[in-house]
Amino acid sequence: MASRGGFKTSKNFFNLDASDELGTLLDEIDAEYGETISRDPDFHVSDDQQARMPEFIDDENEDVEPTEGLTVTHPNITPVNYSESPAVSLPTHPVVSDEIISFNCKCDCINKFDRTLISSQLTFNKGMSKTELDLVIMGRISTCVDDGNTTKPFKHKEKIRKRARCNFRYHDTVVCREFFLFVNSIKSSRFKALKAAYESNPGATPRDFFYKGGAPRSISLEESQRIVDFLNNTAEANALALPGRVPGFKKEEVKVLPSCLTIASLHDDYTNACTEDGVVARGITTFRKVWLEVLPFLLISKPSTDLCWTCHRNNTYISRSVTYTDEEKLKLLQDHSDHLRHAKAAREYMNQCLRDCKSQLPANKVLGCNQPLSGPATAHYSFDFAQQVHYPNDPQQPGPIYFKTPRKCGLFGVCNESVPQQVNYLIDEASLTTKGANAVISYIHHFLEHYGLGEKKLILHADNCCGQNKNNFMMFYLAWRCQQNLHAEVEMNFLVAGHTKFACDALFGAVKKTYRRTMVSSLDDLVQVVEKSARPNLAQLVGSQSGEQIVPVYDWASYFHSAKKITGIKSFHKFSFSQAYPGNVKVQTYLDSPAMMYDVRLEGINGLPKLIKPEGLDNDRQEYLYNNIREFCRPGTEDLVCPKPHDFESFA
Repeated sequence: MASRGGFKTSKNFFNLDASDELGTLLDEIDAEYGETISRDPDFHVSDDQQARMPEFIDDENEDVEPTEGLTVTHPNITPVNYSESPAVSLPTHPVVSDEIISFNCKCDCINKFDRTLISSQLTFNKGMSKTELDLVIMGRISTCVDDGNTTKPFKHKEKIRKRARCNFRYHDTVVCREFFLFVNSIKSSRFKALKAAYESNPGATPRDFFYKGGAPRSISLEESQRIVDFLNNTAEANALALPGRVPGFKKEEVKVLPSCLTIASLHDDYTNACTEDGVVARGITTFRKVWLEVLPFLLISKPSTDLCWTCHRNNTYISRSVTYTDEEKLKLLQDHSDHLRHAKAAREYMNQCLRDCKSQLPANKVLGCNQPLSGPATAHYSFDFAQQVHYPNDPQQPGPIYFKTPRKCGLFGVCNESVPQQVNYLIDEASLTTKGANAVISYIHHFLEHYGLGEKKLILHADNCCGQNKNNFMMFYLAWRCQQNLHAEVEMNFLVAGHTKFACDALFGAVKKTYRRTMVSSLDDLVQVVEKSARPNLAQLVGSQSGEQIVPVYDWASYFHSAKKITGIKSFHKFSFSQAYPGNVKVQTYLDSPAMMYDVRLEGINGLPKLIKPEGLDNDRQEYLYNNIREFCRPGTEDLVCPKPHDFESFA
């Protein structure tokens, strides 16, 4: 209800959709009846005027019911019979209705207004953009803020005003702060920011968004260019040209900064440079954003322990090539480019082999014992040694065991990436014979006999370790497999040194990750760690903790003593064997190099070599484990891991 001229007018009488239209109509009524309707309570209205006026209710008799069938006659209003017309209500948003119902303040300000008015206001707020709503609210703040120089107390003396006071109003009605924030769809933090923006720049103008450091969020082209120039200058002085084999960086166009640098340290240098130039430095977030958007190829190298020595050496020479002659620089760049080209070609060839083998593999094929030459046309395997692990192992490592040497277990893996599955050979300290060619060839032989696919053409990839993989005995063994009709063809490929990461390393990493957070107190626990680390990982014990041999290790070195060695074997990266040329091996320095044929002369070699029995643990090692490690074992596993020296049985 709104009081006008001593009378009360119902806002719902006109069935209008907006309060502005209601106010306009009431002003028109005042303009028409202003001279005849007095605010004097003794004034009487004629019957003719009463018939032409909307429903007025006497102040002194508010209980009087409106006349039934009353019609309104006005030049701008079509007469309507309100006794027959249906009630018209404002459409409300269901979410807004829930907000109104759930809102409650101590002053009960929400009951001072019509719910449809508040519902319309909240819906209107939701339809505005953030900037538009800011402007509307700042306009309302301008009518509420009392920013005079002195206070206006009722009882105390006037004082100098320290901060502006807000008398919150909504539609000329005093409301509390909580209702003001609710009806304007803002929170207290946003209101404070808008009030501060208004006080700093009176008027309804768009506000700037600020960082804590005081710099605006939007960045100018000049500031962005300043960051780019700083990074380019830093890269010119510190980045490695032609990074080559850097772990994690596959593209050759990247520029790699030293690992000692960080984004924070570079931002500090940038801030100091801006301070010296007398300009405002941007924050580290903007600094990082510009870096990633404009210079995505400029990266910081990660600390690594397995870098290619050739790449590292060449990078060092190139970075110090200022004093070199043009011929020396050209030769250095050419050598490094050739090295990277060979490494890339070897990697692409391995990936192509994996794709070809996977396309030939039957569906749902798994590793198992298959007859020779009964499986797919081609199969690919890669193999490698991992760093040995120790047990017992406790994730919450007790302090004393850090300085001791628990029982050791080696890890050798053979992976078929097409299936994919990897068999991890667990080599207990008591079952270890050697980590040389005899052990590696024996594990490969066991794998092909018990986990092979029965392929016709065998493709192998390994690293360049000479003592284990890249040696004459391994080549003799592969030639022997073709001669024994176990394979029609065999390829042995070695990745370029320093660029030898492949599937085995990824699955070894999964094992190590699970191992670090698992309590391991026996060899059986280690088997569980391997098989739970990743779905492709399988565990195969080489021997028991007591030294009993499960996977036989043969003396291949003595077996092939009469074969002719390949001269300069370290320089070759591809070896090919076939039944078409038995007893011979085709070698290539690189994939694009010409092939050379060597006769290894395997005549008269048949059957299998002699077994090598493990020596087991010697007495000193047994006593050390019993006296220093036994106390760290889980109850029930002490006698398995650290038995008494006289109870230990050697199967040597």
